[in-house]
Amino acid sequence: MVNWPYPGAVMMVERGDDGREERHLVDQWHWLGTAQRPESATAPSFEFDTWRILSRAVSQGKVEVRQLS
Repeated sequence: MVNWPYPGAVMMVERGDDGREERHLVDQWHWLGTAQRPESATAPSFEFDTWRILSRAVSQGKVEVRQLS
């Protein structure tokens, strides 16, 4: 498993073929919620499937990563 490569939380921007964007707040491979609905964010807990999905998207350049700190 790859260590978290950023100094803090990041916003991952996912763009669909239709031009829509989804913004996901992620820290230490924990998905914290979306920017559109921050109240839906939950306390972080590690899930292997989440790590696998996020690390693949980052390594393949499928999302834009914006550092927040």
